[in-house]
Amino acid sequence: MKSGHLYYASDKAVYDALLQYNFKNSDMKELFLSRGIIISPDTERDAAALYFSRLNHDYYDHQKIAAIFGAGVKKERISVAHVSNSFSDAKLEVVAQGLKENLEATGSEVKFTWVGKNLEIEIKYEEYNSNKSEFKQAVERHAVIEIETSADGISIRNPQNKFIDGAKETLVDLLAKNSGGAELVVKEIQMRTLVDNKLRTQFFRNLLQGLTGYRFKDVTDVYVYNPKIKGATSDDDDIGIHITKASLKGEGLLSSPELKGLLETGFYVCRVVWTTLAASEKSDVYELEAQFSDPENCEKFSYAVKGRYKLNDQGHHNKHRIACESTVERKMLKLIEGAAVKALDAVQADFAGGEANEGK
Repeated sequence: MKSGHLYYASDKAVYDALLQYNFKNSDMKELFLSRGIIISPDTERDAAALYFSRLNHDYYDHQKIAAIFGAGVKKERISVAHVSNSFSDAKLEVVAQGLKENLEATGSEVKFTWVGKNLEIEIKYEEYNSNKSEFKQAVERHAVIEIETSADGISIRNPQNKFIDGAKETLVDLLAKNSGGAELVVKEIQMRTLVDNKLRTQFFRNLLQGLTGYRFKDVTDVYVYNPKIKGATSDDDDIGIHITKASLKGEGLLSSPELKGLLETGFYVCRVVWTTLAASEKSDVYELEAQFSDPENCEKFSYAVKGRYKLNDQGHHNKHRIACESTVERKMLKLIEGAAVKALDAVQADFAGGEANEGK
């Protein structure tokens, strides 16, 4: 094993992998067909796995098996950063080329293309986790970093995970080097300096109500956080009690006494899952999510469209959630982003006003 790439798996690792629940009979059939072997549908899974594991198998066999375990990767939340500086298309291509060279030096595949006014950087990379079984350790992933240009500067959108966050940091560094000597002004949705728990919760309340053209329906999941303040002491601290995180699931959570009780004891909201629907027409119900991945500092904001509950012919919404079409998903993501920016501006204004009043 080297640099996160799987070069060899033992016979036992192959055997164990073929017995996993997410390795379907159709996958087994295709694996044997790649060797020119036809197996009966009545063949016992254990016998087939034992037979194949005893054959000579190489890197490509391993890749076939590993790809099946990596196929169910969950869709990631999106994060956004706005850069106030302006860049020409040529400069952005220079920056993208620099990122391409940097990432390809580590084994990733990168290409970039213009889609309208947006520069899209496609990245294929391997995610490696040594704590998982052999065929789940190295998973091929695909991500797109989008650079949208406008009169106000550029917006950078990307899936939020450790690898792509690192690529984004490299991209921002390259933008700074190609800014013509001007200081790079980067604005992200974060509340590190807004040390007011009530306003941090108010940010999410504003967000839920702020999607243009849509009306809030309900919150189904609320996650709250209660950081341990250094230097502060209480009776609970003396006996070693401090609850840092809590979550609630159900209906009508925003007005529930349980949430109210948590907020009154120092918790603030750091993540929500909620539903919304179009205000002006009969609409599917959309399930959305927003959170701060660093809840203590309220940084690394990200958001996602989890899916929709389709309005059926009887005028009721189906109970099973389905995925949204790509165009609808992009629309909803932009609405969440716009609502988050407005919500942040509102609570920052309230915080600044409160500080000004305290100074009088």
